[in-house]
Amino acid sequence: MLESSISDEQVQPAAYDTCFALTRDLLVRQRRLMTLDTPFVYPVVLERAVRVCDEARAILIPVLCSADRDVRNRRVATRPAMRSQPAGQSRTPGYARERFSHLPVDRIEIVTDGAIDDAILKAVGAIRRRLALPNTLAHQ
Repeated sequence: MLESSISDEQVQPAAYDTCFALTRDLLVRQRRLMTLDTPFVYPVVLERAVRVCDEARAILIPVLCSADRDVRNRRVATRPAMRSQPAGQSRTPGYARERFSHLPVDRIEIVTDGAIDDAILKAVGAIRRRLALPNTLAHQ
């Protein structure tokens, strides 16, 4: 959308509208399992996710992934950035959890300072425990 004729002020709402239209289609109409990868920085995004999950009678399990500011800064500095991604140094010290205080208290929190594979295993294990599913991924 950033590469189209849509103004920068319209891009963020249009992107979220598109994301939630797809989310609704997958959950409500197609009855599919899905992962919605969004920072949930804005409370309205969480509200929209809750509404779609309620409509689909789906379970919303927020997973808050956080990393220390130095780790975040290193990752941002070394990634091939896209236009939609922030550049520069993080202004938020520590793990920036205060930006997500609107998330449910029963959220799963994963510290992602280490290897991505470790974070994924922790997240999948926590989700499986929440759903009382066997943790088969850990054995693969």
